[in-house]
Amino acid sequence: MSANKLKDIAKIYSGYLFARRSDTDTVNGIKYKVLTMTDVNDSGLIDYASLQQQQLKPIQDKYLAKHKQVIIKCKGFNNDAYMIDSNVPNNIVITSFYFIIEVNEKIILPEFLLYVLNKKATQYHLGKLSSGTSIPNLTISTLNDFEIEVPPLEEQKKISGFYQLIIMRAQLMERLAELQKDYNLELINKYKWSK
Repeated sequence: MSANKLKDIAKIYSGYLFARRSDTDTVNGIKYKVLTMTDVNDSGLIDYASLQQQQLKPIQDKYLAKHKQVIIKCKGFNNDAYMIDSNVPNNIVITSFYFIIEVNEKIILPEFLLYVLNKKATQYHLGKLSSGTSIPNLTISTLNDFEIEVPPLEEQKKISGFYQLIIMRAQLMERLAELQKDYNLELINKYKWSK
């Protein structure tokens, strides 16, 4: 197993930084949906349909979400990472609240990188290296220099496959909790109206 700096196995750049007035074009603009910090739930799901829509001047392709990109929060007290899934529409803009990571899949799988970035030890390490007092900020240079133990691809597949099962279970549990809440509210409504 070899240790690699992230910059040697991936391309890392900031999401799109909006300049409010100069980016907006309500007449001839293109309709984009904007991915902000609050648009990803705790289990890593993005509800693309509920994203805020804006009419903007054309945005460079590199800022548009693509399948298998890993994004990591760069502002705030946690640096959770997420992977863009295969259902992503082609008009989703990733904002500067995230860093976008595109890996060299001959060396590291995006699913494995997602696992590594979300480990508690990694989160603790990145948190210590974040700058800023009231709102910590992760920097690209910190991510570039972050060292990762990279096992062979077959081992990465096994680890990331197991990690994906854990994520799916968390997503199912979250959905189950939502359904249970809806069911309980419906029971209360029936009880209230039956008297």
